[in-house]
Amino acid sequence: MTTTPCKSLGVSLDRTLLGALTLLTCLAIPQIAGAAEPAEPAAQPVAPPPAATPPDATKTTAPTEPPPPPPLVRKKTFGIGTGVVFWPPSDDVVDDKVDVAPALTLQTRAAFPLGGSVFGFEWTNDIVFHDWRAMGDAYEWYFAEAETESGDDIRPTKLLLLWPGLILIPFGAANYTTGFGLVVWTGKTVPSMYFDGGMNLNLYLRLSDPQFRADFGFGLYGGMGIDLFKNVGMNIRFLWGSPFIHTLIRKTSGGITTLMFNINFGH
Repeated sequence: MTTTPCKSLGVSLDRTLLGALTLLTCLAIPQIAGAAEPAEPAAQPVAPPPAATPPDATKTTAPTEPPPPPPLVRKKTFGIGTGVVFWPPSDDVVDDKVDVAPALTLQTRAAFPLGGSVFGFEWTNDIVFHDWRAMGDAYEWYFAEAETESGDDIRPTKLLLLWPGLILIPFGAANYTTGFGLVVWTGKTVPSMYFDGGMNLNLYLRLSDPQFRADFGFGLYGGMGIDLFKNVGMNIRFLWGSPFIHTLIRKTSGGITTLMFNINFGH
């Protein structure tokens, strides 16, 4: 059988087209498979770390503040305490002896350090209640004045009118002292001891003693104390003075001495 040229050309074209389709299919399959797979995320760029800031030579680090100091010793105080008063014998009474009277004391004290040092000046005031006999007599008179005529009861209205006197009676049976002197502390913070001393001016009242009654005089004082806490302390003190008028007219021999112990409060 004889093949014509046209037929031979058709067979060749068919083979050529089939080979081309096969080649295209082989090339397309990997591309389709790659497109179906998810793409890997792109790596994010990493920012470089910030450069260290060089220290500023013009700035200085603030120093650490020290802890607060302990409380300072107290400069102004009010005290209350007890003591005894030694009265000299009277020259007009034969075989008269020193009379010892128990006392209740009130004290104020103001200290003024010199430039923050442990030395300073001080001003002190003391009230010493001691004439209990005079107080008792005065209270008896006041209550007798307030009694009814039968003496069975006390009239409240009368007693109310007399109450100022009831309050002032103890102050009429006391000694008064004001002094100015020097003080030295053993430290600037509590607890701290101190020693003081100086001169004083005294007013003496002893109304129950007909040989004395009242007088004034100059004298000395001294003592020691301790500031235990910020607002609490205590002291021991002596007061000495000579009654001016009674000494001048030779009615007494010696001076009047007071020893006291006080608990102080203040700042």
